Amino acid sequence: MNVNNLQIVVLEDLKDFWHISEIRELYCDLMKVKFQGYGTVYGDNVISSDKADFFGTHLIVCEKGIRLKPLFGYKSVTLEKCEQYHLRFPALSLVSSDGHDKCLLGLQEIINTAVTNKEQISFDYSWAQAPELKENRTKEMAQLFRDLIMTLVISHHRDHDIAHMITSGVVKVKTDRFFKLLGLKTITSHSLFSQKDLNDEMVHIFHTKKYSNHAYEIAKKYQQLWSERTEYSKSTGLPIRRTAA
Repeated sequence: MNVNNLQIVVLEDLKDFWHISEIRELYCDLMKVKFQGYGTVYGDNVISSDKADFFGTHLIVCEKGIRLKPLFGYKSVTLEKCEQYHLRFPALSLVSSDGHDKCLLGLQEIINTAVTNKEQISFDYSWAQAPELKENRTKEMAQLFRDLIMTLVISHHRDHDIAHMITSGVVKVKTDRFFKLLGLKTITSHSLFSQKDLNDEMVHIFHTKKYSNHAYEIAKKYQQLWSERTEYSKSTGLPIRRTAA
């Protein structure tokens, strides 16, 4: 598999596209990846889905074919969108439920600073990949997928003017190491905690306003793939389907 076989899809405001059968199918295929991926790693009782699925932004890398096949993806939701749809910011819900009080205080300070400065802040989560990728991928494929995740993160936050990124990295699957490579830093010295809905796997909570030089270089390398993404968004006021020029 190489980059020519891949297609980036960005799906925002799923609820506004629910009447389109191909969008429903894509979302269902993505959820199948998440059911299988999370079930394989954490247990069958772990489900990565919430209300934000329907108003947040899904960033997906698909394999081209008669029908696009999601290979991996994640979800990004801003504080502003959460307030619009009356959902507590998921980062706050997670840390207040499972994290240390000092970690929660540090997170709240970051959010307060963003709000005061009128900067957008997002929580990026629900990271998943098709289990067969892990089973069959080569070293080169693994590197390509890591590079493409960096490309999605950098490009999405840049194009949507989202200044702050919050996420959590799971120690078991080493996403905490990946986020450090991306340029994120742990929130306080109390960032590590046991996440209940991942069957008590240990996670770190991360934040950044500036990514690593390496990540910016990777995003630049794959800018063409990002520019050729297929995007579904109602940001212009009406639901539109756009293939970026």
